[in-house]
Amino acid sequence: MAVGLTGTSRRLGNYTIERLLGRGGMSEVWLARRSDGLFDAQCAIKLLDAGVSQQKLAERFSREGQLLARLAHPNIARLLDAGSTDDGKQFLVLEYVDGDRIDRFCDLHGLDVDERIRLFLDAVLAVAHAHSNLVVHRDLKPSNVLVTRSGAVKLLDFGIAKLIGVQRPEGDWSVHTQVDEIVLTPEYAAPEQLLGELPSTATDVYQLGMLLCTLLVGRHPLQTLRTRGDRVKAALAGRVPRASDLVTGALRKKLRGDLDAILAMALRTDPRYRYQTAAALHDELVRYLNREPVVARLDASFYPTRKFVARHRVAVAATVVAIVSMCTTLAFALSQTRLASQERDRAFALANRNSAATEFLGMLITEAAEADKPVTVSDMLMRGEALARADTSGDPESRAAVLRILRMLQTRSVLASAHDDLASQPDHDLKP
Repeated sequence: MAVGLTGTSRRLGNYTIERLLGRGGMSEVWLARRSDGLFDAQCAIKLLDAGVSQQKLAERFSREGQLLARLAHPNIARLLDAGSTDDGKQFLVLEYVDGDRIDRFCDLHGLDVDERIRLFLDAVLAVAHAHSNLVVHRDLKPSNVLVTRSGAVKLLDFGIAKLIGVQRPEGDWSVHTQVDEIVLTPEYAAPEQLLGELPSTATDVYQLGMLLCTLLVGRHPLQTLRTRGDRVKAALAGRVPRASDLVTGALRKKLRGDLDAILAMALRTDPRYRYQTAAALHDELVRYLNREPVVARLDASFYPTRKFVARHRVAVAATVVAIVSMCTTLAFALSQTRLASQERDRAFALANRNSAATEFLGMLITEAAEADKPVTVSDMLMRGEALARADTSGDPESRAAVLRILRMLQTRSVLASAHDDLASQPDHDLKP
């Protein structure tokens, strides 16, 4: 059976061809159904285009089938079978994916930024699985990432770009040109691809970064440039705009910071400074979703601390409240302790003054009792005041307290003496 099938119900081995799904530069993909009675299921059959040299591509097409058979992952369209037509043209039977392009699916379902990233992570896991099997996709773009009606991500066209691009075909250079045109999608190609250099896992990281930027912004970041040549020049020069600069409002605020940094690292011109594998990009995006510090911004001042606070807002707020409450309680306790200490010192000083005054008065009474001649209270108080004023060796507050007591006693003595004088006068002296 020749390539370029038309019509319906055409047989290809055990499969019945139903309709054409799509045509690329090198191959056609047809919707088919198994018709040998073993099972009834739809599938996609890929055939090489008749216009491409079969001699140059047959070996690589066979190797694609072998490679796809090793890539068993739920987010990769499975290889179901392989064979050849009656005239010797090879074909691959692949899992049929009935779904929309990932960018169209996101727009149709109105997914927000975090939901788009979670969906995109399934595609990244598929690429990471390929990397673990030493396979580089080299043609990651929205049309090669489909999402089924149930929301399952499926990565298509695995292997052929890598297998064709491993070595340059010898002989007919026109075949090599056709191959390069198919492998290379300039809008999503990494700079090293545009320069004709060998790809690496970092090449897929660049294409994943461009795809993610397209999903988050809603359009290709270089779409505003008029020609494909201008877009290629911008990519080679590393002049891909920041995602947040391509949008406005709340979306700009959402993209600014971590996502800008992640995309900038994935889209670096030099592949040595990108995330080296899809797994590394996957881990970085998971850190973003978990509000953990991302590798792309670890050099920013206080960045890990800010991320910790953002990730644990409730716990940090509760801790701050607890610390403030504890500090307030501690300050109150210290204040009360200081007041208690002052009261204690005041009581201690008062006790010392009272003790000193009592001791001084006891000394005066003892001295008066031992005198050779009678001593009046007034004389004793005057002598006590003179002694207290003359003695400056003791505590000034105690001396002042003694003087206050002596003055109080002198006042009482004077008043008592005056009362006695009045009481001793005859009654007629008191009459007017």
